[in-house]
Amino acid sequence: MNINFFGDMVPIENVLLDDYIINADLSFINLEVPVTESNKHILKAGPVLKSCKKYLKNIIKQFNGYVYLNLSNNHMGDYGEQGIIDTINICKELNIYYGGVNINNKIEPTIINNKIAVISVCERQFGISQYNKIGVNYHTPNIYKEIYRLKKEKYKIIISSHVAEEMILWPSPSLQDYFRSLIDIGADIIYNTHSHVPQGFEIYKNKFIFYGLGNFIVDPYHWKSKKNTNWSIFFEVREDHFNYFGLKISEDHCVKIHDCNKDYIDDCNTPLNNRIMLNSIWQEYSLLIYEDIYKKWLRQDDIFIDINLKSFLIYALKSILKKRKVYCKKVSKSDIALWYHLFSCKSHRLAIETALGVKMGEINDLRNDYSKKILNKYYQK
Repeated sequence: MNINFFGDMVPIENVLLDDYIINADLSFINLEVPVTESNKHILKAGPVLKSCKKYLKNIIKQFNGYVYLNLSNNHMGDYGEQGIIDTINICKELNIYYGGVNINNKIEPTIINNKIAVISVCERQFGISQYNKIGVNYHTPNIYKEIYRLKKEKYKIIISSHVAEEMILWPSPSLQDYFRSLIDIGADIIYNTHSHVPQGFEIYKNKFIFYGLGNFIVDPYHWKSKKNTNWSIFFEVREDHFNYFGLKISEDHCVKIHDCNKDYIDDCNTPLNNRIMLNSIWQEYSLLIYEDIYKKWLRQDDIFIDINLKSFLIYALKSILKKRKVYCKKVSKSDIALWYHLFSCKSHRLAIETALGVKMGEINDLRNDYSKKILNKYYQK
């Protein structure tokens, strides 16, 4: 079976796909948003997104083969259970394979042609599957048991994953170890999205790991200020080998073959084969994003007061006598949502952990001239 893999998709109007990319037997796409008419969105950190049936249908009908949509990501739950249910119903109506949503985080593979088993999972964030509540499936150790079971039943196993720090060209060393461990237990292809910029890929034990494919179909106007976000990589997997090509979405929403800059791909891939280099880049990135973004989001320089008036006045008086500034900022639901976002998501949590560990000296500082140079070239907030 010929399989194509594409990056993140937010369906928009009047998309026209290049003829070359639509002819696989099966195409994988990460559907980044619910397809719903609901207007009741959840409280979360970051934007809430959705699309409509008309836009999705126009895209899907251009493919000559079957399409699989990964629904397990950090935006599928933006419009609550209703948004997820609406999306499932539209997938069924349009004869689209899908996976990655369930109740109780029950990981149920999608079986295609009695040969391929697809497991879709993301990082734990907003809209997750819970007890008696439909949501997106997220990574837990149970995935190992499921891969082992499917391997014994002779399925070709594809893990469709949505995990990453955004706007960075490389996975964390921890994520590389994790994806390789899924191959070790029996997965055949790891297909990952979420970085919004193309990342690298590797062949590990003769199996494929695609770390990040970038933005496949998005509104190019929305992303125009961010480097490397209006082009993506798509992979053609043919039996035991693969090819890759660049894709670019134009202002008139045409998706066409685009040059895959060799230097860019080399910069992505080289650290994947050098653990010290990958660690140095990850540390460099973690310190940068901590100082630029996470420190502010954690409001590290603020003092929060959530006590009675008498206690506050005593605290304020002592602070005045000691010539300390006094801040009185109420903790809002938005603050709590943002902190939940930082600590529930392993990629964010790991970046904060790495930055603090390096700053305090607990983690050996591996940053060097190369890591500074490569991050200076590609880092963006």
